[in-house]
Amino acid sequence: MPDINNSKVAKVINEHGDSNFFIICEHASKHIPDGYKNLGLTSEQIEQHIGWDIGAEQLSRYLAEILNAPLVLQTQSRLLYDCNRPPSAESSIVQVSDNTEIPGNLNLSDAEKKARAMKFITLFIVGCRSYWINAQKRPVTLLSLFTALILF
Repeated sequence: MPDINNSKVAKVINEHGDSNFFIICEHASKHIPDGYKNLGLTSEQIEQHIGWDIGAEQLSRYLAEILNAPLVLQTQSRLLYDCNRPPSAESSIVQVSDNTEIPGNLNLSDAEKKARAMKFITLFIVGCRSYWINAQKRPVTLLSLFTALILF
């Protein structure tokens, strides 16, 4: 399973799938590289919904398999950068998620925010685009998968 441009930002599954579907899952992972010191969170907090969409990767892999569709997974936690948001969105790097403050995302300078955007979304989009262009040699439907935490 190759990493897009060796960036470790995204992973491609079933890259030669010939389905009429192309699947992306931006919230597949809870991984935060060591250099980010868990963004000041505990491992228990990262395991919760704030760090990732629990079950989204498994559902995406299952659909990619049964549909024979290419799948691109974001391999870093959405807490570092939410690849489902443009760099201009305040929510691209959240300071609070599910009522939990994210210390490592507080008081980031514009330069730090831009560096994160370049590291994560730029490489994710470039990689997705190459697979999307290949998939569009036929009619194709884009599926972007998420899960939600619903509290009652």
